[in-house]
Amino acid sequence: MNWTYLPGQTEFLLAAVFMLLYAAFMWRTRSIARRLRSRSRSVYIKLILRSIYFALFMVALLGPNIGESRKEVAAVGKDIYIAIDLSQSMNATDVQPSRLEKVKYALRQIVTAFRADRIGLIIFSSDAFVQCPLTYDGNALNMFIDGLNTNLVSAGGTDFGRALTLALDKLIDKSNKNKDADTDNQAKAIILISDGEDFGDETRDAASQIEDKGVKLFTLGVGTREGGPIPTQVGFLRDSEGRRVITALNSSDLKRLSEKTGGQYYEINRQTNEVSLLISAINRIKGVVREVRNVESGSNKFSYFLTAGLLLMVFDILFTIRIIRL
Repeated sequence: MNWTYLPGQTEFLLAAVFMLLYAAFMWRTRSIARRLRSRSRSVYIKLILRSIYFALFMVALLGPNIGESRKEVAAVGKDIYIAIDLSQSMNATDVQPSRLEKVKYALRQIVTAFRADRIGLIIFSSDAFVQCPLTYDGNALNMFIDGLNTNLVSAGGTDFGRALTLALDKLIDKSNKNKDADTDNQAKAIILISDGEDFGDETRDAASQIEDKGVKLFTLGVGTREGGPIPTQVGFLRDSEGRRVITALNSSDLKRLSEKTGGQYYEINRQTNEVSLLISAINRIKGVVREVRNVESGSNKFSYFLTAGLLLMVFDILFTIRIIRL
């Protein structure tokens, strides 16, 4: 026999309360019996009976597992790479508190929603880098998410192509030549998060490769069409003529990318946050078996002990005995 739960503070507290209350009851009963010059040996019968069904309740509470069996457990999941735009425009405050801070909150939602799947992070601007490889470790992912800022990548124009090519390269196992490779690719997804300002030349080719491999590409646009200024350490970013730079959401490129690969475009702006819709769409992607493990399991028989304890308690209530004999 093994146990679902180990004895803890709750169980020890219940046992201590039972013993203290019953000790007080016995002391009071014996005191009355002495004053009446009578016997109170029957109190021990009640003590034994009540101790038995109290012990049965405690055993049921701990979840006794009786018998052992082995069964196969299949771990089914997806692989998801999230590419996050860290160009200076992501500091714009048209979405409060800023586009990047709003993205961080969305990323934490995604990590929570896909705990059973492997997630990796890619950061990009004019170039792209793996910030966190595919992992099941949600705590590690959240640590990397908290550290995201626009100083992690070099300043320059945003290039979607670099990020998409890197994500596809990390998702596709080039050594997998078997006939199920295409099926495996259908359990892979890329999420591209940006304000839509793409200056790359390789984006179209990268999207075609993603489409050929059968990997789903979802895009998440962040910002407003009215746009907003870009804060700097000394005020706001200005152009060569001293005018404040206003960056606006450009959703057209993001929409074309997602449509080409059978994915979907979603948006975060002042009035709308479609992250939950994005999560629902990715949830509809069927995962594949990543690992099959043999685990030992037992059958929790707490109900037997609980039933026996209840029957003894009912017997104790219905059939009384004389504690003090005159």
